[in-house]
Amino acid sequence: MPLKNQNTLPTPEEMCYNFEQLNILSLFQRLWTQLSVFMRAYINTAIDRSPRVVFNAERLLAMSSDFRNAIMLFYGPELADRFNSLFTAFIGRPTNIIEGILSNNQEQLNESVRNWYRDADELANFLASLNLYWDEFQWKSLLYRYIQLKLQMITSLVAKDYHREIQIYDRVFDLTTTMGSYMTRGLIAQGI
Repeated sequence: MPLKNQNTLPTPEEMCYNFEQLNILSLFQRLWTQLSVFMRAYINTAIDRSPRVVFNAERLLAMSSDFRNAIMLFYGPELADRFNSLFTAFIGRPTNIIEGILSNNQEQLNESVRNWYRDADELANFLASLNLYWDEFQWKSLLYRYIQLKLQMITSLVAKDYHREIQIYDRVFDLTTTMGSYMTRGLIAQGI
């Protein structure tokens, strides 16, 4: 079995996708970008204390099942369930962060941020264990960047700096598209 080596992962320019591979790319880019959309909706309604927050939270948490079903196609139900557990923890973390900010509880906020990064570490480690072409450091980098942008988005919304929040959201959307591409490239390179 070859060692993990990101040099063996073709760049997007080197890849020529067939129809099945394009469907995989479309699936994972859609899932990651939907995460950015539903997370943004949740964050907005949670900060505004809107009654819609319940519906946005339900849809956001349903993203775990959507990802689980996609992962299951390639890795089976047991590994998909493990992913689902880790991913649910990861996407649920902003709830505690927003509560900490709105209640002015710095201890809760700090602990929640630490836990979010811990969740990212666990998710990155798990993804790297699934696929030879998914590097743990690369996943950590992507997930950490996602967290950083979401924290900036939350603070912008709390400060009512809506222009900055839109700029940050554009970067989140680009990042999640990249995450979907990276996930797909690993699957294709692995021969799945």
